[in-house]
Amino acid sequence: MNEKLETIIYIGTSGTLIIVIGFIFFVLNNQRKRLKKDLEIIELKELRQKEATLAAFRGQENERQRISKDLHDGIGASLASIVWDINTLRLRYPGNNKLHEELNEIKLSVINLIDEVRNISHDLMPYPLQYHDLTGAVEQIIEKANKIDDIRATFRYSGNPTEISQEEEKLIFRCVQELISNTIQHSAAKNISVNFQWLKDKLLIIVGDDGTGFDFNQEIKSISSGLGLKNIQNRLKILGAKLNFESSDSGSKFTVTIPLKTIEV
Repeated sequence: MNEKLETIIYIGTSGTLIIVIGFIFFVLNNQRKRLKKDLEIIELKELRQKEATLAAFRGQENERQRISKDLHDGIGASLASIVWDINTLRLRYPGNNKLHEELNEIKLSVINLIDEVRNISHDLMPYPLQYHDLTGAVEQIIEKANKIDDIRATFRYSGNPTEISQEEEKLIFRCVQELISNTIQHSAAKNISVNFQWLKDKLLIIVGDDGTGFDFNQEIKSISSGLGLKNIQNRLKILGAKLNFESSDSGSKFTVTIPLKTIEV
C-alpha cells in the first residue's frame, strides 16, 4: 500500500513539475517572442527615422545647391554687370577726376559685395569636395578659418584613409564645418584643432578649442546656436556615429566615432 501511495505521489509530483516547467517555458518563450517583436519595432522606427533624416539632409543639400546657383549665376552676374557699367562710365567721362574717385569707391564696394556673395555661395555648397578628398576639403576649411583675425586653426590626420561614399563625405564635411563655425562664433576661442584618426573599422574625429566652454544640453535648446548642434546630431545619427563632449572654462572637445561603411546610397 505504501509503495502504491509513493508511486502515486511520485507520479503526481512529476506531473505537476512537468506542468510547472512547461508553463515557465511557455511564459519565457512568449516573453522572448514579445521582446523580439518589440526590438523589431524599435529597429523599424529607428530605420524609418534614419531614412527620414537622410531624406531631409538630401533635401537640404539640393536646396543649398539651388540657392548657391541662384547667387552665383543671378546676383553674382548682376553685380559683375554693375562693375562693367562703372568702367564704361569712367571711359565716357575721362577728364572728370571727382567722378572717377566716386565711381572707384562704388566699384570697390560692389567688388567686396561680389566676394561676399561668392563666399556665401561656396559655404552653401561643399565646393572643396568637388576638387579634393575629405582630408583636402577639411584642409580648405582650416585654411579659411586661419584668415580670420586672432584665430589659429590646425589640422592633423593619421592612418590610411578608408574609401567612403560621397554621401558619407558630405555628412562628415558638414559636421566638421558646423563644429568649426560654432566654435568661431560662440566660444571666443583663439586656437582650434581638428584631428582625424583613420583606424581599421572606424574614423575618430576630435575637434578641440581653448574657448570659454559651454553646457551642451543647455546650448542645444538655444534658438540661436542650438540648431547647428541639432544638425550635427542628426547627421551623426545617419552615420551611426557616437558623439562625446567635454567642456570646461579652458575649452571644449568633441570626439566623434564613426563606424565605416554604415550607410547605403
